[in-house]
Amino acid sequence: MHRPPAFQFYAKDWLSSKKIVTMTLEEEGAYIHLLAHCWDSPDCTLPDDDTDLAQLSRMGERWFNGGSTTLRKCFEAHPKKSGRLFNARLLEERKKQEAWRRKSQEGGKRSAKSRALLAKEKSTVVEGCLKRGSAVVEPQANSSSSSSLKEIKEETTLLANSRSAEKLRPRKVPVLVPLPEEFTISNDLWDWTVKKNLSREFVEREFGRFCDHNRAHAGKFADWDAAFRNWLLKAEEFAVARNGHYPQRTDGDPAQNQERIPL
Repeated sequence: MHRPPAFQFYAKDWLSSKKIVTMTLEEEGAYIHLLAHCWDSPDCTLPDDDTDLAQLSRMGERWFNGGSTTLRKCFEAHPKKSGRLFNARLLEERKKQEAWRRKSQEGGKRSAKSRALLAKEKSTVVEGCLKRGSAVVEPQANSSSSSSLKEIKEETTLLANSRSAEKLRPRKVPVLVPLPEEFTISNDLWDWTVKKNLSREFVEREFGRFCDHNRAHAGKFADWDAAFRNWLLKAEEFAVARNGHYPQRTDGDPAQNQERIPL
């Protein structure tokens, strides 16, 4: 198993540690060096040898002149490995990471196995459908995947049935009717023209044109209110095209204002 490349550094724990507070700046830096070498070793340990520790900590001769006293308190003799030192907190972090890695690997393997089984089951169903039309290959009674295959078969059948029903279901076609004799500008239509700031004169004139046009051409629509709204919008566009600007707008009252230009 590959060693994890990094360990968690808990800043608050480090700053509040009594051991760290009593260290000199040099000892604190040497301690970090020793922790790094300890983490990088295969078994998360250090050699219990002052010459090696002096070199690994970068303290050199100062290790032998009192530097080792404070730093050695941060490490313990390994109970199973003679001549090796370990840091209890660092070893705990190593174990946590290794346990998490094992758990992740096992989860990944289970997930891959499940995906492979599902892909195999779907392939079996599709192959059966291709060979026997709508028939689905039935799993053997002693097959471990019989339950999953049954579920896939049911889902496939439901999907096919729903698509067939959708094709057979008649679509609603809007009924087109000629212009009603009693067709007039409703209150809702007037409210709409007010929101669009269209003058009353403009709306009434276009209403007459709209009715004459559709009676002359036997126009048919499913929604005559919507058809008239579209007519008014088009009339505005034509006015701009011919005159270069919009017809005079109202300030919200359809009875106010006259159009400045003829359409």
